[in-house]
Amino acid sequence: MPYAQVILPVKLAWLPWYEVPDTTRTGMAVEVRLAGKGYIGIVRNFSEKAPENIASEKIHPIDKLLSTPPVALETMTFWEKIAEYYLCSVGEVFKASFHGLAATPPTKPAKSPATEAGNTAGDANNLVLSSEQGRVLEGIQKAFSAGKNCLLEGVTGSGKTEIYLSLAREMLRQGKCVLYMVPEIALSRQLEARLQERVGDALRVFHSKETPARRTRLCRELCTGSAPLLILGTRSSVFLPPTRFGLIIVDEEHDGSYKQDAPAPRYNGRDAALLLSQVLSCPILLGSATPSLESLYNCEIGKMEHFVLREKYHHAEPADIVFINTVEENRKNGMVGNFSRKLIDILQSCLHERKQAIILRSRKAYSTYVQCGQCGYIPKCKRCNLPLSYNKADGRLACHHCGKNLRYEATCPECGGPLLSMGAGTQKIEEEAAALLPQARISRLDSDAARSIVKERAIIEAFSRGETDILIGTQMVSKGFDFPGLKVVAVIDADALLSLDDFRADEKALQTLEQLRGRCSRRSEKGLFVIQTRQAAHPVFDSLRDGISTRHAEQMGERKDFSYPPYTRLVDITLEDFNEARMREKASRLAARLSSEGFDCLGPFARGSGKTAGRYALCLRISFPKNREYPIRKKALGRSLEVFAREEKYAFNLSINVDPL
Repeated sequence: MPYAQVILPVKLAWLPWYEVPDTTRTGMAVEVRLAGKGYIGIVRNFSEKAPENIASEKIHPIDKLLSTPPVALETMTFWEKIAEYYLCSVGEVFKASFHGLAATPPTKPAKSPATEAGNTAGDANNLVLSSEQGRVLEGIQKAFSAGKNCLLEGVTGSGKTEIYLSLAREMLRQGKCVLYMVPEIALSRQLEARLQERVGDALRVFHSKETPARRTRLCRELCTGSAPLLILGTRSSVFLPPTRFGLIIVDEEHDGSYKQDAPAPRYNGRDAALLLSQVLSCPILLGSATPSLESLYNCEIGKMEHFVLREKYHHAEPADIVFINTVEENRKNGMVGNFSRKLIDILQSCLHERKQAIILRSRKAYSTYVQCGQCGYIPKCKRCNLPLSYNKADGRLACHHCGKNLRYEATCPECGGPLLSMGAGTQKIEEEAAALLPQARISRLDSDAARSIVKERAIIEAFSRGETDILIGTQMVSKGFDFPGLKVVAVIDADALLSLDDFRADEKALQTLEQLRGRCSRRSEKGLFVIQTRQAAHPVFDSLRDGISTRHAEQMGERKDFSYPPYTRLVDITLEDFNEARMREKASRLAARLSSEGFDCLGPFARGSGKTAGRYALCLRISFPKNREYPIRKKALGRSLEVFAREEKYAFNLSINVDPL
C-alpha cells in the first residue's frame, strides 16, 4: 500500500504521512485523524515506501477517500507560495481557502460555453469606448501579449470599468474565466447589477456574506464545469479553484481592505493575486484612481506597465473644492454643532436643486467616547483599555476593537456626576443633520446601520434611485459607488484622517479624499467637494489642490529617506499574552535574539492601547533592504521564530504579519 503526505487545515510545520489506497491521486480529498481528531485533508505527495525517519507501524491509514473534485496542482503550488511569502504553514493557507470540500453531490451541469458567450456579447451590450479608452485598451492588450502585467490609473469616472469589461468579455469569448476583485462587499453589490447587464448568466459573486451553499456551488462549477465565468469577489476569492482563470482584475488596488490582519495567512488580496498570476502564467490588471506607492514603484522599476486615463468618460470637470477652516468659523460663531453655517447653506442649496449629498465622518456610533463632567472619568473597555463609544440608538457603550458592549448609564460610576457625549460619530452627525435640514430624507451607511446584507443593499439602492437626499457614513461611502444624482460630498472633521499613527497616514488620507472628490463629479454636471478642517494648510490638502501626482513624488522621496516601503520590506511580529510581565520578558528576549542574528529590529513597542480582547500585546518590527537577499533573510527569520517559539513554549502567543498596513 502506498503512502502519501496530506495537507491538513492546521498549523503544522510538516505534512503528516498516511497509508492510502492504490486509487488515490494527488489533490484528492481524504478524511484522516491526527492526535485523535478528524480532519479533511488534501493528498500532496506519494511514496511507495514509508519515509525513512518514520516507522511504518506509526503511519495510520486514511479513514475515507472523498468523491469531491480533486484540488489542482496549481492550487497547491499557490498555497505553498503564499505560505512561503507570509511565513505561515501550508495548512493555514489551506484552511483559509477551505471552499467546497464538503462531501456534497455534484452541481447541475453548467450551460454550454456557446450559450454563455452568446449572453455576454449581445449587440445591445456592445461597449462604446472613447478614443482615450481605446488607446489604453490597445496598450494593455499589447502589454499582456508581451507577458507584462499592468497598472491602470484613471481619475474617478474615467471609465476604468469599461476597459475591465472589454478585456473580460474577450476572455469569456475565448472560453476562459475571469476573476474581478473588489475590496468591499458593498461595492460588489452595486457592481453586480451593472455586470449582470453586460455578461448575463456568466456572472458569479463570491464573498463572505454569500451562503455556504452558494460558495460551494461556485467552487464545484469551477472544478467540473466548462462554461466561462466572470467571478466578482472580495479578497477571499483569490483562493477559488483557479485552473480556468485567463485574467485577473484587481480594482481599487490601493485599498487597505484587501489586507487580512488575522488569522494567518495575513495576506494582501492584491499581492496574493499577483502571486496567483505567476503560478497560472495569466495576466493581471491592477486599477485605481489613486494607486498605491508600491504599485507605482513597481511600474518605475519595470515590473509593470503603467497606463493612465486622464479624461472623465462624460467629460465632467473635476469637482470644485471648498475648504472650511473650523477654527476660524468657531471664532465668529459660524458653527452649529459639527456643521459650519457655510456647509449648511451648501446642503440647503443642493436640496433646493433636487440633488444629493454624501457626508463622511470617519467614526461610527453616536459619540466616540463619554466623559464625566465633574471628575473627568472616561469609561474604557476592560479587555482593550480603549475608550468605549456610545451608541445612542441601542443605549449601549461599545468597544469597536473587540466588540464588547455594556448598558449605558448616564451617571459616572466614580463620582455620580453626569456622563457627557464627547466627539461625534455618524449617529450624532445624522441626528444633527436631521435637525438642521428637516426637509431632507437622510440615511446612514456604516457597519452598525448595515449589519445585514438586505439592509446594506436597501440603503445603497435607495440612494442610487434618488429616494434619499443625504447619505451619511464612514469610509464605506468613499468606495467606487456611482450615484448619478450626487452633487455635493462633504467631510466632517477631515483632521481625523490625518491623525493616524502610521507612516502611510498622508497617503491613505489623500487616497480617501481623492476618491470622495471623484464621487461627486462623475456626470456632465460639476460637483462640489467640501472639507471641514482645523488644518487647512496641511500638505495633503495642498496636494489635493495641486494634483496628487506632485505629492506622490514627495512621498516617494520621504519613504526613501526614512527607509520605508516601497524601498524596504517590513515584517511585524506580535506577542500576545494574558500575563503582561511574561509577555514583556519574552518580547525583550526575542528582540535581543533577533538583533544578535543581524536583523534590523525595532521594539518591542505597544500599538494603540497595548491590549486586545483581554490580552496584552507588544510588537517587534523587522526591516529588510529590498534586494535579492530578502527572500533568504525572511526565511531565516521564520526559522528563528520557529525555534524561539518551540524553546520558549510560546508558539500560540506569537503572530507574524508580512507587509503590514
